[in-house]
Amino acid sequence: LMCWASLLQAPNPWQATLYLLHWAAATIFYFLLLNSLGDEIMIEELFFVAALSVIPVGVIGIMQWMVDTSLINPIRWLEQIPQMTRPSSTFSNSNMVALFLAITLPLSIASRCLSKKTWMKRANEISILCNVFLLYFSKTRGAWLAAIAVAVILVWYKFFWQRGRFRKLRYILALSFLLTAISIVPIAKIKNLDIGTVKLRSIWWTNTAFMIYDHPLMGVGLGNFKLIYPLYHHIVKDKKIDLPPFLAFLKKDWSFSETNQLTRVHNDHLQMLAELGVLGFLPYAAMFFLFGCMFRKLFKQGDDRTRLIALCTGLSVLAFCIVATTNFPFERALPPVYLFMGFAVISFLHKKQSVSIVQPEGTFVQRLKAFIVTPCDIAITNQTLHRLIRSGLCVLMIVFMYCSGKYISRVVLADRYFVEALVYSDRGQFDKATGLLEKSRHVFSEWNFNISSLLGRNRTMQENYEGALEAYRES
Repeated sequence: LMCWASLLQAPNPWQATLYLLHWAAATIFYFLLLNSLGDEIMIEELFFVAALSVIPVGVIGIMQWMVDTSLINPIRWLEQIPQMTRPSSTFSNSNMVALFLAITLPLSIASRCLSKKTWMKRANEISILCNVFLLYFSKTRGAWLAAIAVAVILVWYKFFWQRGRFRKLRYILALSFLLTAISIVPIAKIKNLDIGTVKLRSIWWTNTAFMIYDHPLMGVGLGNFKLIYPLYHHIVKDKKIDLPPFLAFLKKDWSFSETNQLTRVHNDHLQMLAELGVLGFLPYAAMFFLFGCMFRKLFKQGDDRTRLIALCTGLSVLAFCIVATTNFPFERALPPVYLFMGFAVISFLHKKQSVSIVQPEGTFVQRLKAFIVTPCDIAITNQTLHRLIRSGLCVLMIVFMYCSGKYISRVVLADRYFVEALVYSDRGQFDKATGLLEKSRHVFSEWNFNISSLLGRNRTMQENYEGALEAYRES
């Protein structure tokens, strides 16, 4: 609801379409998983499938690294995978595969610990090895930090908590974050890692902070960051802010040009705050807070098996949160699905663990304390209204699935016409290209700037300047 509310003042509300579709699909996956899990065996099977999926990803990525380092001869079918940087396995670049690996690493470890059959244990061990090697070769520092945090907490759990020593979870969390912070310096100095990306992120985050300051409550609208950012790419210089010499680089985003403009903050938490404002960021943060409350209860009250499942699921979510501080997993295909899978697993275990849900009683202060400390244990509706809400959610899911199917089919058809128009444009056959672009524009919407901008270019080449100006204005 807050995502939709942010679009009331957005320059282009259509920019939110793909985000809303993808997040709604991940939410539907959450509800389906929460209501279809029968017992903890199914969770173990889910983790095992996740671990198996890492093996082909890791093998392909390691082979790419071996080709790039001349350890083996080039392999033709590997060259057919379209990528920006390597090794990326089947992903678009090495950062994207590193996000996937960091999130799935604790799930593979959980699957290894819970497996009873020998072949399953060996498969999990291969998965973990593939994960670690490709994660190292990816040279993605944010994912490395997440992996270090996962390793530190698992070591604490194995050698301290289970033996009755150093049981305070908050202490080990603080220690893990301290160790990951300390590791930033040596990681940044490793050869072949561009320290300029650290400076660039500092510039982008600083500029985004000013954007948040100007749009505090409702933000700039979901998906609209890239439209507003050009106004802020040298905001420190525009405001004539005096900076100490060691921060002088913050004055201007040197990556910004007419042909290369920032489309995302490279920090999803900050981007949520910039696009949704404080009002939208609060429910976003509450989602993780409620997850933490359920996790805390499971970790304190569950048996060893439940505790291990909860811990590794929580570490997967923690890895997501860490990589989200330097990257944009919410804008990728797989990470949100794994995030909501983690939410569903913890919610299912909590539902199974909770014998009764109680209404808060006592004074206002006591009720407020119960709401803050144990919000996941408080009944928010009676049973009749609860059933009505569930029924309404089911209807909404059916409507969403139907609408998204119709919508995606139109997007695919429009993309087909657009790609064919690109080919004809490159050949100089502008009449055919323009006809296809008009069809694409009609099928999808009149608010696709890719279609309208190419249409403007083609009309210019055809000397239809009035039509070209119309298309460019629309774009």
